[in-house]
Amino acid sequence: MKRQNWLRRIAVMAVLALIVAACGDSDDDQQLHLGYILPQTGALAFLADPLVGGVELAVQDINAAGGVLGNEVLLSEGDEANDAAIAAETAQRLINDGVHAIVGAAATPMTNAIIDAVTGAGILQCSGSNTGPAFRTVEANGLYMRTAPSDSLQSAFAADVMMEDGHSDIAIVAQATGYGTGLGDALEEVWGELGGNVSAYIVYDPEAANFNSEVAQIIDSGATAAYLIGYDETAQILSGLIEAGYGPGEFAIYGADGLRGRDLALAIDPNNPGILEGMMGTAATADPDADTGFIDRFLQERGDVETIYAAEKYDCAIIMALAAELAGSVSGADMAAVVFEVTSNGTPCDTFAECKDLIANGDDFAYQTASGIVLAETPTGNHEPDSAFFEKWRFTADGEIEQLFTAPGSF
Repeated sequence: MKRQNWLRRIAVMAVLALIVAACGDSDDDQQLHLGYILPQTGALAFLADPLVGGVELAVQDINAAGGVLGNEVLLSEGDEANDAAIAAETAQRLINDGVHAIVGAAATPMTNAIIDAVTGAGILQCSGSNTGPAFRTVEANGLYMRTAPSDSLQSAFAADVMMEDGHSDIAIVAQATGYGTGLGDALEEVWGELGGNVSAYIVYDPEAANFNSEVAQIIDSGATAAYLIGYDETAQILSGLIEAGYGPGEFAIYGADGLRGRDLALAIDPNNPGILEGMMGTAATADPDADTGFIDRFLQERGDVETIYAAEKYDCAIIMALAAELAGSVSGADMAAVVFEVTSNGTPCDTFAECKDLIANGDDFAYQTASGIVLAETPTGNHEPDSAFFEKWRFTADGEIEQLFTAPGSF
């Protein structure tokens, strides 16, 4: 009797083993699990609408087209909070949850805090807003990519803008982060190459209690323009300049992409949205000839919100999903191995659904990105645009931001 029970137990275990093995080959194992680490709180929380919204709209479009490899894409959220410790905790939670790919982080310093853990776990990582030049040569086993262009390109555009506006002496004011000094160093170099003079290069602690010293250095520098590289803490610098009679109406103030948000003026004076009227700046923007209609559609879906880097975040998610479909696998390494092919190798297709159909037919395809970028391989085997479009923007009297013009930039 005991022997029969023992044999029965072996038989049951064998059946269970077969079931487990079968489940291991099921579609559940091929469900793409996507996560994001983006600023829901903290200094860049004003960008939550375009950044998170871009990812969510992409997943909506992917799942409406039948998902990836026959399964709907699963999306898990996470906050970077402009805090390296929180970003790292979020990354570890998503890693433990078994995500295959992560969109984020938004800020260059936050990606520095998580990239080793994320790519070290074999997870494909894509940022649609990292612009730090150092990412061009970061070692990540080909598992890092970005759809935003390097600040090596933005710096050249910014220098051209200020030169054309008649400035020869400028002050560069940068937060002491990879984003701030990465763009600041690049701007200082290209400004010198154009024959300009950097009257002051001011690097500050974004967590400082006040910025009186920085304001004084800008004024004392004798510069005719200042280029500010920071996040919401810059409101205090701008407030100090305005109080000293060096506001945008009296002194040429330019800002980098991290300042392109309507909330910046309200942080200075909630009752005066036009307080920054005339302040200008630079940022990456979609190719004006791409004619994807993405921004119009995004605003229809999300309402009257900021749109900076929404297209780039959307592209991150779509490119990852197409790479999984093309590779026939949701493994980070497998997706990374074919990601270059997604934007550059065949019949143009404008949507995930169109590109997916071409894959199903065995045709080569080239996803026409919402932002207009094409991925190129970096010296260390990752992927990023080697050309992009940039805009000159300006605050209006009612606190809105208008685009003055766009121009291409490339390595």
